[in-house]
Amino acid sequence: MADDKGSSKALNLRFKDPQQHQAITDAARAAGVSVQDYILEAALRRALAVQDAFVQAALDAHRATADAFADLDPQDGRADTGLRDGERAAAHELAAEKDRYRGSAA
Repeated sequence: MADDKGSSKALNLRFKDPQQHQAITDAARAAGVSVQDYILEAALRRALAVQDAFVQAALDAHRATADAFADLDPQDGRADTGLRDGERAAAHELAAEKDRYRGSAA
């Protein structure tokens, strides 16, 4: 995607406020980078901050709901003996019912 200026990929921004432009230019000079690099780095930092906030909110939501759903995940390592005993009893009853059904169908 070439433009009329050859292979230039310069950032083309217009600043309506000359003081804002000067402040950014001064900050870039103080950081030892070009204005373009300074602006791109600031945009990247802002995008990463938004991403970090999203990830943190997701982790907070997971922590807040993990206990509510703990008994639904048999792999979570927390023993709920009453629930597990009930599951085993239901499985045993189902197996016995299947055996009775097979015996009556024969």
